[in-house]
Amino acid sequence: MAAAIGLSGLFLVVSYAATDIPSNLNTYATQQDNVYFWSDGTPMARTGWVQRQAMPLKDIPTDVRWAVLAAENESFYSDPGISMKGIARALYRTVGEGDTEGGSTITQQYVKNVYLTQNQTVSRKFTEAMISLKLDNKMSKDKILEGYLNTSWFGRGTYGLQRASQAYYGKDVSQLNASQGAFLASLLKGAGLYDPTLSKANHDRAVARWSWILDRMVKIGKLSPAERAKYKTFPEPLKQSKTYDTGKQSDYLVELATQYVKKTAHISDKDFDLGGYQIYTTFDRDRETELTDAVTKARKDAQKNDPTGAKTAHYGASSVASDGRILAVYGGPDHRTQGFNESNATTVPAGSAFEPFVYAAALEHGVTKTRGSPPTPVTPDTLYDGDDAVPVTTPEGPYWDRSGKKVAAHNDGNKSYGQISLRQALAQSVNTPFMQLGMDTGLTTVRQTAEKAGLLSSSFGAQVPALSMGNATPSALRMASAYGTFDAGGAHGAVLGPPYHP
Repeated sequence: MAAAIGLSGLFLVVSYAATDIPSNLNTYATQQDNVYFWSDGTPMARTGWVQRQAMPLKDIPTDVRWAVLAAENESFYSDPGISMKGIARALYRTVGEGDTEGGSTITQQYVKNVYLTQNQTVSRKFTEAMISLKLDNKMSKDKILEGYLNTSWFGRGTYGLQRASQAYYGKDVSQLNASQGAFLASLLKGAGLYDPTLSKANHDRAVARWSWILDRMVKIGKLSPAERAKYKTFPEPLKQSKTYDTGKQSDYLVELATQYVKKTAHISDKDFDLGGYQIYTTFDRDRETELTDAVTKARKDAQKNDPTGAKTAHYGASSVASDGRILAVYGGPDHRTQGFNESNATTVPAGSAFEPFVYAAALEHGVTKTRGSPPTPVTPDTLYDGDDAVPVTTPEGPYWDRSGKKVAAHNDGNKSYGQISLRQALAQSVNTPFMQLGMDTGLTTVRQTAEKAGLLSSSFGAQVPALSMGNATPSALRMASAYGTFDAGGAHGAVLGPPYHP
């Protein structure tokens, strides 16, 4: 017997020395989801197949930590990282018919989560114990506990206490009390058996386990009897996980935010897909709803008034603050059926929406109207010919296109307005004065002013008189940003995306 004990001891010593802590964690154990937030700090969406969001131990309430320890491993802070009972059972299994299951410590469970497989074999169980012993000597207990709380499975597709807290109670883990923590701790025994919303039997088991954990906390001195007495009623979790909008406008927002984050923070696709980023956007939830409602109404009106034209119409919209913050976008009716983001598309001409840039260029550069006599400085009250089909002229005479035809401007519906001030022409979207004004100002000057306001040079086509009529194809995002320049008194705020927080 003594020889057998000696050989067993020697075996353990040799095994301990021969076992190394793996240098790499399981990819799945470290992968997290990326969480996107509205401008008010509330969750907007998440991406990634693993629902996990790591939280520092300091952000997890002490009562919640001890609820887990009371349920799983109350001696955690004093044990060597392993359960001797579990080791004994594993050794017995090598020579007999013992059970590989034993009382695993939190350290052992953490090792299984992040370094090993979930297979219940003797060799895996023994390796788990050896790594646990070494890890306990190299890593602080708090770090081990933090890792365990962030990698454990809690059901409802969640890993880690933070995601579990959001899935079952719709709040961050920092807002949990001891009672709610005790329920979440019960899920570690088997979420499929203890999620009370799945069946009455589950509910009964969850209540019993919850009560036992709270009583256990009192027994080990981590919860006073008075505090325990406050928790008489089981803290019923949400019947369904709080889900974020998906497939609708939020997906377009996520797409834009992701592009910005990767580009400005120089994050590779591979690193971003590993997750763990909290992305606080500038998107305003109320403004997003208002913009979506407005575009939806415009779409319905178009379908009613012009069914044929509405079939080929494109709808993209954006709301951008004068300082460049993107507040809302409308990318399409539903991202699930139209993944293409119309708010960022550069396929539709700006049309008469471009006229303010012609107007601004003329006023900024002190253009003189040479038509008529005498030449006069351009002001908002300067009169131009507002009739339809006004010929485009240059100082040298009429402007001819490549086919040899005179170029003329046209108003919507071929309507004529006679002599009209630029102020009125802009307000009523009368086209012909602005094509004339563009020629007086100089198309190069008009384009430069538009680019300084925020439009991209890549959105401009041929520099012909039609430039003043909006032949450029800027995105709705860029147009909204450039219009913000007017609101800011001529100071352009670069289009800003949301800051990122890894």
